[in-house]
Amino acid sequence: LHRVDRRQRQMCIRDRYNIDIQKFQGVKYSTEFAIKNFLLTVCAMEYTAEDTTMPNRMLEIMASELLNNKNRVAKAVAAFIRNKIEDFHVKYLYDEQMRKINPLIRNAIFTFVCDHCKDYTSLAVSSNQKLCLDYILNNVIPFLRAQNIPMYGIKEFKQIISTEIGFPLIDLCRGGKMMVVYEWMYVPEYWEDCVYCDNLKTSV
Repeated sequence: LHRVDRRQRQMCIRDRYNIDIQKFQGVKYSTEFAIKNFLLTVCAMEYTAEDTTMPNRMLEIMASELLNNKNRVAKAVAAFIRNKIEDFHVKYLYDEQMRKINPLIRNAIFTFVCDHCKDYTSLAVSSNQKLCLDYILNNVIPFLRAQNIPMYGIKEFKQIISTEIGFPLIDLCRGGKMMVVYEWMYVPEYWEDCVYCDNLKTSV
């Protein structure tokens, strides 16, 4: 994230949820580090302060707000996937090509969420995870082919998405706490809103 984006996000979380930064921040640590540590620690269930009710309840509220906004959900899941394909990016794509793939992934996930996620608990079903995989592949593979990515590279991309897509979807099914962390840490403010795409249901 750009520094300004991170600073805006940390101030938003601190002020909106009235986080007592001093509980999570040593003198030598920044506010950004404190909030990041707060979120990661709560999600890992390793919070050791006397009162665990406050941070867990706060994270539940933040996750509930995330789940009520399909655009934010899609961006958080896309940020997770984006991190997982970084090695693929280095091997096969220029930065400009990667910038074009990012919205394709976001829009595919958003379309899947709009079509199939009235109830996020359904994402625990492997068939629905396969549907999300198909949406992503159907929106990205044509672009990769147009960029002359070799077939073994496209196969590698498919394998990465197939392996990784289950984690964020299961987290959404369980309440979305980890996706709150991914949204805060990895979704930049300049990402435009997702766009619904037709004709993503036929397998590549």
